[in-house]
Amino acid sequence: NIDKKELLVTCGRLILESIKNGDCLRNPSFLLLTYADLKKYHFNYLFGFPALSPSSPFTYRSISRLDTLFKDSDLQHLVSHNNDFQSEHKSVGFFLVDREGSKLSPQPLTDFEKVFKDGGDRLTIGFCDP
Repeated sequence: NIDKKELLVTCGRLILESIKNGDCLRNPSFLLLTYADLKKYHFNYLFGFPALSPSSPFTYRSISRLDTLFKDSDLQHLVSHNNDFQSEHKSVGFFLVDREGSKLSPQPLTDFEKVFKDGGDRLTIGFCDP
């Protein structure tokens, strides 16, 4: 038995501290508590992660597949460079995709301010299940 509320509060404080000191950009984390009742085939999952809470809601233009937004050659370039990027950086699962013209390149989360400052419309946040 575990006190889920206390666990969420404790982990929430740790995650907030990592956001304040910038460690979340070098080593992003979240909470995952799982329990499997194998006799009844019940599986329970509790996730804890930071969520954005903007003053006004985000809007989106449309949902699009990557292959409709970028050429195959650009996506292949991203995939090949992402393989090298993943081997060089600790926070393998999360990264920025920087777009300069048709060039797509993975960047570490620590470059967020630099990339965003240059133009937030060219910024995409990527996730790759290692």
